[in-house]
Amino acid sequence: MTSPGNVSLSGDGITLVTTIHNGQAHWPGYFANLAEILGQDDHAVIIDDGSTPAVCLPQTLAHDARITLLSPGRIGRGAALNKAIAAAPSALIAIQDVDDQSLPARLPAMRDLLSRYPGHLVFCAALPASWVKGANGADNKEVLTLKATRLYRGNPLHHSALALNKRLWRDAGGYDETLSCCLDLDFYLRVLAQSAHQSLIFYERPLIVRHKGDDRHYQAILAQNYHRTALMVRNRYRTCLKPPLWMRAYDLRHYGRAWQAWRTQNRKTRQTRQQHKKHILAMVHLPPPLHGAAIMNQRAINVLAKHYRVSVHELRFSHDIAAIGRSSLAKYGRAVRYGVALFWRILTQRPDLVYASFAPSGPAFWRDSFYALMLRAIRLPIVFHLHGRGLKTLRDKSWLAGFVQKRVFKDQTAIILGPALMPEIDGLGCQPAVIANCADTPETPRDFAHTPSQSPLRILYLSNLIRSKGVETVIKAVGIARQSQPDLYLDIAGAEADLSAADVITLCKQAGLETNSTCHGPVGYDEKTRLFQTCDLFVFPSRYANEAQPLVVLEALAHALPVICSDAGTLSDVITDGQNGYILRNANDANELAGLILKLHNSPELRLKMAKAAHETFRAAFDANIFESRLTALFERLDKRAITNAKAR
Repeated sequence: MTSPGNVSLSGDGITLVTTIHNGQAHWPGYFANLAEILGQDDHAVIIDDGSTPAVCLPQTLAHDARITLLSPGRIGRGAALNKAIAAAPSALIAIQDVDDQSLPARLPAMRDLLSRYPGHLVFCAALPASWVKGANGADNKEVLTLKATRLYRGNPLHHSALALNKRLWRDAGGYDETLSCCLDLDFYLRVLAQSAHQSLIFYERPLIVRHKGDDRHYQAILAQNYHRTALMVRNRYRTCLKPPLWMRAYDLRHYGRAWQAWRTQNRKTRQTRQQHKKHILAMVHLPPPLHGAAIMNQRAINVLAKHYRVSVHELRFSHDIAAIGRSSLAKYGRAVRYGVALFWRILTQRPDLVYASFAPSGPAFWRDSFYALMLRAIRLPIVFHLHGRGLKTLRDKSWLAGFVQKRVFKDQTAIILGPALMPEIDGLGCQPAVIANCADTPETPRDFAHTPSQSPLRILYLSNLIRSKGVETVIKAVGIARQSQPDLYLDIAGAEADLSAADVITLCKQAGLETNSTCHGPVGYDEKTRLFQTCDLFVFPSRYANEAQPLVVLEALAHALPVICSDAGTLSDVITDGQNGYILRNANDANELAGLILKLHNSPELRLKMAKAAHETFRAAFDANIFESRLTALFERLDKRAITNAKAR
């Protein structure tokens, strides 16, 4: 093993991230430590998470350009961490709590380790607060590689000792803003679940001085909530990380302590906790695996958590994209287990309302219908969020499905993604609410200041490699168009499903695109952004049976790319034919798609006009702020209706 004792200070710096909520007694020590450890190329981003009094920089640091202080008000630790890391000017991030201190050697050592292990979370050892100030820890310590499954025995890692590449945070989707505790453990496991190596780096040299006083945030967490959340977080990623079965024994510790806390804690405290907030139970699928519905579920929970007390009943049936939609005995077993857990949760927590992501087709429809009928039997109001389609097709084929749908949806609220999906819920007696999906605004907007040259188009297909998503049609169409324009280039990105990367490469060779195409495989945030910025046209001839409103099309609009797509789901609501793209008459017709590709290639002015229209479409209807305002307004209306109904009784 090697030791990063002598570290070069050349290259980019590292950004120290801190969130502060009160704890004023620790501020002087924190700021003094900050002045001591920041190098010339380093930065610090501090979030004042609603402290009283407000955080202000000392005079010695007030004009230091390396330090950024943001005061968004009380947004919660998860949201504050996400906001701080998003604002970090460097690619390397180090976390530090306000009540802890970093030794002078920490940031150089972390920067060196991150350069050697860019795809890993990196931790250092910590010292007790009694350690003599100014010490640098012991030298000649080892760099250890810890397996992800180690975290199923317990969490020995201190959050203040974490350093990482910002890319890992982006690819993982940031911190879970809905959790009141175990934010760090959830984030570690999510990053590890999406990595190929499923391991982290631990540097044995102590470079952090920990504070262990009774004023820590940990001390204020109800023991029952902590142990319940720790179990829930570990179970989220158990399928992906596959810890040995014997590690289940460590779960007994949490069950026992949670039960003990439930028996001994103050009943009054438990009853009055957040009583001013309505309690919403979210029954949803969350990443991983990463797909559109799971991403939007996470967004919805983050929005609702700003106004309500949200608890999550997570449904996790597939560990990767290829497993989605496939039945198995293990999935049936999990369905029963989740149903029992849901029933127990309702009886013990008694939420005011349930927000449910509902599967509109396949065996999952019957599973979710059973859950919904159980909720309705207890007279809990439900807000259904339909991320797919298939209800109408199902009831057209089966009178029983139609009967069940009416019992499930009658007098409830159903969120659909666009007017084109209104037939899905016609005749079910529910209250419809149209709330479209959304995408993030790009950090670097496209430049419209110049007219694009008539250089060969770079065409992008970005979606999971599912045949019905149209990747084969795209390859054939570009092969046909290349007969007229030999320099056309095709970029294909997406996780393997019923097509492998090798299958796609073979199809490209057969279409004559061996040297004019790249199959990138699954891509993270940075690579996906780069593809959107370097390509000129997005194509998506999907004929997927459950297609509703694919996020990738909205992301293409956000990056000002004209879109050629089918009319599946709400795509005809999103794309206006001839303005911000084209709607294919036949999604299987490669010749039609090839003709539209050549049309845009031969008219740079039309391409620029459509690019501007695409960006305006995104800003007008699919920005994340619009989604948040519409979802918030819907639940406010439901609150008012509930109050009115209560008075009427």
